[in-house]
This record gives sequence, C-alpha cells and structure tokens, in this order.
Amino acid sequence: MRANKIHRRKTKGVGLVESIVMAIVLIPVTLFFLDLIVLVLANSINDSACKNAARVAANQKTIEDAAPAAEKAVAAYSKNSIIRSLKLLTIDYDEANHTNVKVTTQLKVHMPIPFPGYSDFTFLARDVEPILVK
Repeated sequence: MRANKIHRRKTKGVGLVESIVMAIVLIPVTLFFLDLIVLVLANSINDSACKNAARVAANQKTIEDAAPAAEKAVAAYSKNSIIRSLKLLTIDYDEANHTNVKVTTQLKVHMPIPFPGYSDFTFLARDVEPILVK
C-alpha cells in the first residue's frame, strides 16, 4: 500500500514565499518611481518660479526695479525638506532696447529615497519674456 501512494509536495508555504519575492522586487521599483515623481514635481516648480520671476521683471521699467521684484517672486516659493534652495541666479534686463528680460533660477532637491550616489539634484531653468513697460 505504501508503494502506491504518490508523494506530493506540500504547498502550504508557497504563497508566503511568492509574496516575499514579489516584495523584494516591488518595493525598490515603487521607491524608484517615488523619486521620479519628486524630480518631475521639482522641475515643474523651478520652471514655474522662473517664469513668474521673468514676468514680474518684465513689468518693471528699470533693472533697479526688476531685480528686487524677481527676487520677491522667487522667494514666494517655500522651501521644505525636499527643496533645499530655490534662488535667482541671473537676470538680464535689456534696458537699452527694452526688448526682453532673461531670468535663470536654480533649484536644489534632496531626494526622499536617494539613488545610490545621488542624494541631491540641481535644476536650472531659464525664461525669456518681452518687456511690457517702456
């Protein structure tokens, strides 16, 4: 009788093993996508800040008025544990011809779950707007 019995593998622990293997794969992929979302949002914030600073500067008559107005527009964006700094790098106001103003901003981001060797990223944005006030 014993020889006729077919010995089957026990399947009680298979579900647990599959769950652990999937978690080992799924958790790093999820964290990678979280970092990508943070990078996309940070780039969007930097572009928005640069565009707002250029628009505000384009509504001023002189560079003496444009620079503080652009600084104030950039300062309106709040810093947090992810956004380390957001600053106005350059402002090029064409005072001679009154044609356009060029603004460059820099945003430094600290990743919530850093890539190996890449915990901080720096984004630069540049925008050109026509000067509206003559």
